[in-house]
Amino acid sequence: MLNPTSLEQSAADIAEIVEPILGQPLSEISYGQVLIDIVRIGTRYEVRLPQELVLVAKQLLYFERYAKLMAPDWAILADPELLAFLFGDMASAEIASTDEASTA
Repeated sequence: MLNPTSLEQSAADIAEIVEPILGQPLSEISYGQVLIDIVRIGTRYEVRLPQELVLVAKQLLYFERYAKLMAPDWAILADPELLAFLFGDMASAEIASTDEASTA
């Protein structure tokens, strides 16, 4: 089990991967590199990735290829409607707090 220091470090490691791509359009995101980074972090913390996650990763590579062809300028992780659909109230609250912070 991760101790609090390791938990904080692992959260920082994950943020290091996610934050740079949050507002990026699909054409600028390399899902292959993101997957490599996830595996690197998993190895660092001795996390064994389930087979299902590996299959999801494979589908992400297919998604990357087609998304870059069909919607290269779509910033998928910054789309409030998609985030609200996927995460419901949790995403709506986060979007509202982000909007308030940016207008202050």
